[in-house]
Amino acid sequence: MPFFQWEDEYSIGIRIIDEQHKELVAMLNELYEAMHAGKGREALGRVLAGLIRYTRLHFAAEEQLMRAHEYPDYERHREKHEKMAAKVMELKTAYETEAHLQPDSDQQFSEKLAGQTHLGDGQGVWGVPGGERREIGF
Repeated sequence: MPFFQWEDEYSIGIRIIDEQHKELVAMLNELYEAMHAGKGREALGRVLAGLIRYTRLHFAAEEQLMRAHEYPDYERHREKHEKMAAKVMELKTAYETEAHLQPDSDQQFSEKLAGQTHLGDGQGVWGVPGGERREIGF
């Protein structure tokens, strides 16, 4: 059973962003499943590399769209992105220095990592309750 099940309600209706969010969910699930199989350390390096790539590409794409569509809460959302990117880099540094990365349980670690995302936060499209879903040509 995956740690995080993608639900249609997480979709914002922008194909490229939804695909990137699904990629994030897949990475979180990969790590969670590896941890349950006792291979979390092996998977962590691969997942962290993916998360670093993800934060650079996805955040740039999402922020560009927000600016282009004059998203009213752009600055707050950009700050969330900065915090998540910093957290991923902290995890990478801890991994590279062999610091203790796994907290009390695999579930707790996966929840902590997933908590750095903004998927399924109940805030609507980009944090606007009832935000309009629209298809943008990507």
